[in-house]
Amino acid sequence: MYKQVVTSYRDLILAPLKQSDLAELVRWPKFENSDLLWANFQFNSKEMQDRWMSSNVKPWIHWYSVRDSKNMLIARCTITETEDNDIVMFGIVVRPDYIGKGYGQQITKMALLLILNHTSVKTVWLESKADNEQAIRLWCRMGFHSTGYHYRRDQNATYHRFIGFQFLLEDLTNESEIKFTV
Repeated sequence: MYKQVVTSYRDLILAPLKQSDLAELVRWPKFENSDLLWANFQFNSKEMQDRWMSSNVKPWIHWYSVRDSKNMLIARCTITETEDNDIVMFGIVVRPDYIGKGYGQQITKMALLLILNHTSVKTVWLESKADNEQAIRLWCRMGFHSTGYHYRRDQNATYHRFIGFQFLLEDLTNESEIKFTV
């Protein structure tokens, strides 16, 4: 099982998320663009993060932290298994002051190679808010293909438009500089 795998790529380390990481998530700078808040960053206390994580820790959801060379928590991502073992869902949120610096692409490559090398999954699915142009450009540049629009309702009963994307792992080539360790 890849759940406990730690991987490094350039100056980044992707490892299973620990409860102690939640206090650091709370201290992240606030997102200036409210459209990026979908990934639960309205939880601004460790207690709220703890409660959120305890309700979202399931055997089929694998949470990861991503740290840079200075041991700064710069991202959180998830790999969620589905009943159909050929597909996983991927989610990522990058610390606001690290957005636009290429980390999203590096982290996504790390996750794709982790999935490719440790599972029999063939397709990775993700979604992005339809007005998150920066993320949509990234997914398209990396080879994800749009599967269409859908709507999700938040806790305030407001509907948000999302675009689904899929990536076929057969399109990915291994990069020798990405290392996996257990």
